[in-house]
Amino acid sequence: MATFTYTIPEKYRAGEKPATVTLKKLTGDDQEMAIDRAGMKLAKLGAELVKQAIVAWDGTPVDWAMDGVNAVWNKLDPKARDLITSAYNKLHQTTEEEAQSFFASEKVEG
Repeated sequence: MATFTYTIPEKYRAGEKPATVTLKKLTGDDQEMAIDRAGMKLAKLGAELVKQAIVAWDGTPVDWAMDGVNAVWNKLDPKARDLITSAYNKLHQTTEEEAQSFFASEKVEG
């Protein structure tokens, strides 16, 4: 599994830590877990997907049993959360070129 580590700007950290966040690309099962946590709250789904992709803070694996993601996530500056969300989007959303290539491959039959 490939991981992607980003440095959180010092002014947006929750105190001194975390200095870095490591993300992974989500599997279908990962997405389902995030959807389950969001329940019927559509507005919460985006944040739950991002949090599901977080695998480490400062190189230390997150511990879901100990609420390791939420404990740090909720203390971060909103701009840090936004930057992490942007990293998630970079990993999980197609570029314009990728979308154009995909739709150019369309074949209509019948």
